[in-house]
Amino acid sequence: MSGEMAPNGQRSGPGSSPELRASHADRDRVVDVLRIAAGDGLLTADELDERLEVALSARTLSELAGLTADLPVASIPAGGVAAGGVVPKDVVRIEQVFSGAVERTGRWVLPRRLELAVSWCDVTLDFTEAVITQGTLHIDVAMTGKTLTLVTGRASRSMSTG
Repeated sequence: MSGEMAPNGQRSGPGSSPELRASHADRDRVVDVLRIAAGDGLLTADELDERLEVALSARTLSELAGLTADLPVASIPAGGVAAGGVVPKDVVRIEQVFSGAVERTGRWVLPRRLELAVSWCDVTLDFTEAVITQGTLHIDVAMTGKTLTLVTGRASRSMSTG
């Protein structure tokens, strides 16, 4: 099938009949869009579950298009579209002092740089389901007390300190 999938999960380009069969890649792109939309508060957990069930069993592009029709289309940055049509933030800064645990788990979009400035807080960063938008993530850590836990998948290559 020719044509590209738009950020909202809809196929564009010549010959993009909505009755064309959906591929695994088509379904995966829509699933990514739905999960990120739920993470941004655009869908409730129940809505996400319902739409994921339909997305994973969709046979045609028109079935998939209806699942994202009411979601905003992400803007396209100069460098291109990230996974799922999401534009990554350049820097995310997390600052906490004497508070509960800081956790980033499940599906979340990795920024280009992550800055941690925490004191006496346990920090867990779970990258196993994170949407990776570039080859390298820089993490700056200024931490006092407690622990920092980084959870990575098998695809992780290296980590350096300095």
